[in-house]
Amino acid sequence: MRVFLVDAPHKIWPALRGWVPNPGLLAIGAYIENDFEVKVLDGTVLERTWFGLEEIIKRAKPEVVGITTISTCFIIDTFNACRLIKEVSPKTTIVAGGTHPSLVPEETLRLCPEIDYIVVSEGEITFHEFLKTFERGERDFSGIKGLAYLDGDKFVYNGDRALIEDLDSLPLPAYHLFDMYHPLYHMASEGKDTLHATFSRGCSHRCTFCSETALWKHRRRGMSPKKMVDIFQHLNEKYGRKTFLIGDDIFNYDRQVTKEFCEEMIRRKIKVNYWFQSRADYILRDKDLLPLLKKAGCFQILIGIEHYSQKALDSYHKGTTIEQNLEALKAARKEGLFIVGAMMMGWWEDGEEGIRSLDRFCRPYVSHFGLGMLTPIPGTPFYNEAKRLGRIEEKDYSKYDLLHPIMPTKYMTREELANLQLNMHRHYYFIPWFLWQTFFHFLPVVRKVHKHILRYAWDVFKQEVFGAKGWVQPGYITFEDYRQDRK
Repeated sequence: MRVFLVDAPHKIWPALRGWVPNPGLLAIGAYIENDFEVKVLDGTVLERTWFGLEEIIKRAKPEVVGITTISTCFIIDTFNACRLIKEVSPKTTIVAGGTHPSLVPEETLRLCPEIDYIVVSEGEITFHEFLKTFERGERDFSGIKGLAYLDGDKFVYNGDRALIEDLDSLPLPAYHLFDMYHPLYHMASEGKDTLHATFSRGCSHRCTFCSETALWKHRRRGMSPKKMVDIFQHLNEKYGRKTFLIGDDIFNYDRQVTKEFCEEMIRRKIKVNYWFQSRADYILRDKDLLPLLKKAGCFQILIGIEHYSQKALDSYHKGTTIEQNLEALKAARKEGLFIVGAMMMGWWEDGEEGIRSLDRFCRPYVSHFGLGMLTPIPGTPFYNEAKRLGRIEEKDYSKYDLLHPIMPTKYMTREELANLQLNMHRHYYFIPWFLWQTFFHFLPVVRKVHKHILRYAWDVFKQEVFGAKGWVQPGYITFEDYRQDRK
């Protein structure tokens, strides 16, 4: 039976200028490929994106399409892809998965009737059971845990499926199903040899704004150090990848695993660089491991600072303190690591002066000021509360990208928030210290990151002042233009 795994065409953010194979499709593809004829379609890197997707689906007419959405801001693209698929191959059954459909399955099914079923949360076993049932010609899926669908107008959810406890039992991600040599598969800020890798699922903390902890119900599971290093070694030796973003919510969650991972990297002499995300409390706990992490290839840590105000952190249920945040930044900085301070503006009590304090709060310690917009992701406690209070003004999900303001604050409009964010980024990235690091930092990968940021800033300046066109990936057209051209 032919099964297509699809990630809809997306417009790549100009600040990134690169793309990565979808982690969900990597996992699902590896799990089902021995039992079914599997093909992956990453619409973002297809030639002529939407036209390319149409041509392939029309020609192949797969029995089942599994389509994923990694983020709320891409759900409209997913809906459009489902409509396209049903138009050119009406008999194809569409099964959706990913974060957004899993968090709001009923809404997703009602907004996009072209979706036949949704796999909620972890997909390997649920989707495999669905395909086996479908292949036998059966159409009663009521016994498959983790599956959601509409029965007429009635929403049906078959109940939660138990999560896979042993991630080592899963096969290596199916990178071979993707065109790994496509020029867009990299992170432009770190260079052509970069890639994304994920070693765990979920987070045990309770940050109200986080879709990951909502999706995995405050559970976290991780691979063994050996399996983690196996993946790095595979990507390094087979595809020549040398720099990695580790996509785990908290990479150093388990201290012993972190230590053994570093020791295994050093023992195997795997010469790669990587960076990861963490929290202040875990960085402080593992201060003594920072030199070992650096020796094993770590060059950068993103620390979720979130805000300068303890009141804001407490309202998010973050579970960290301002003092911990500062001490963690100092500790990582002392080891010579490149530090990204991830912060959010748009807390209800934020005013202009308070938001500017975010910059002053972390500037002495961070290498990169990651200032995003506080975004209410559907299905999270933060979204539910903001909706109850009537604070959500922007309803267009494509704007839920951490870049666009979705809500005002008590003191600022959304337009004022957007202008302030732009001005703060301009101010930060053109100070002499940042420019000096662009050309003279001892780590080549850091110089690459800084040069990429300046190149993007220059492009934005040309667009604003001279009306120049912004960067768009080769072959991309909007769904609306595709529709118009198709007529």
